[in-house]
Amino acid sequence: MEHIKKVSGPVSITLLHSPANEHFITILGDYHDELPLCRPCDIKEGCYTVQELLEHLTNTFSGNSAVFLEMFSDQDPSRMPPRGITGQLDLTRIKAPIYKIDLRTPKILDFFIEWVRQQETTNALQIENLIGQETLDGTFNYLPKYTLSAVLDEDSLLDLVDLDSAGPAAALKSLMMNLDQDNEYLYYYAAVALYWIVDLNFITKVKESNTSMSIVFIGKAHADHYVEYYTNRGYVPLIQASSEYSKCISTV
Repeated sequence: MEHIKKVSGPVSITLLHSPANEHFITILGDYHDELPLCRPCDIKEGCYTVQELLEHLTNTFSGNSAVFLEMFSDQDPSRMPPRGITGQLDLTRIKAPIYKIDLRTPKILDFFIEWVRQQETTNALQIENLIGQETLDGTFNYLPKYTLSAVLDEDSLLDLVDLDSAGPAAALKSLMMNLDQDNEYLYYYAAVALYWIVDLNFITKVKESNTSMSIVFIGKAHADHYVEYYTNRGYVPLIQASSEYSKCISTV
């Protein structure tokens, strides 16, 4: 990636490498709002859009690769259109397997909200503990039909079900406070509280794809989580850059 000088679209980019199994992961973090892009951005000058970067990495990498996007599966009839740059990608031009890893469809959010309603406790911390235990036991039946715990060890599951972080914990508390009301934000609260099922799906799909290079474009909160997850497992950062103020990242 030495000739890639800038990337226009994400707010962070991290390239990780595992010396143990020669696996590379490129993690592109996104903010789902409007920030300045690289202007101008010319591939001849080493500036790549997200589209161009995904095409370049999957076309030129010497091993096999796969792309992971924060989008709903085509097989889900309740899917909603992706936001921002993700929705503008031409996936037909990416010559690699593409995994759409967001599981938080309206059907799943409805199930989760009803599951919370049915619990005997109204204590958010106790609900967090119940969610964690249900996940470890592999019994949450709104998750995919395969058992996630068959692919991930218990430490991995605990690292990914991170409800103690400020956003998901606050969203879960807000969800519980508004369960008895016809509140337009219930889906939002549920989606934030369930952000970890996207991470479970991503890590699972990376393992199942068994590729040499994994490339993900996802919200920055997820991206930061993945960087921590993989560095804790021996991956070494080769490139790491971010910006709070623009979607124009320098890699040099």
